[in-house]
Amino acid sequence: MLKTATIVSDDSKDDEVGMDDIVEVYFEEDDEVEKYKLVTSIQRKTPLENRISIESPIGMALKGHKVGDRVEVKVNDNYSYFLEIRSIDKTGSEDEEIRGF
Repeated sequence: MLKTATIVSDDSKDDEVGMDDIVEVYFEEDDEVEKYKLVTSIQRKTPLENRISIESPIGMALKGHKVGDRVEVKVNDNYSYFLEIRSIDKTGSEDEEIRGF
């Protein structure tokens, strides 16, 4: 297992998306806004609670980008879509409610 381990940095600038940040994004295709908390694949990632892995297509697309950036989420070789980063919350706690309902 350690042969294939990858170190995932939790360092990010104050204005960039990084680990444990809550990010509000706009889905252009669906005209919807969602919030996600970026976690590692071994942390509690629960799509129903909008916790997603930093290694997921959305997580990889968002990491290192800033508010206002338009990023491409590549699902596979044949399909991708675009998100716009609306806000980044670096103070999100484990107990914070992410969903808006």
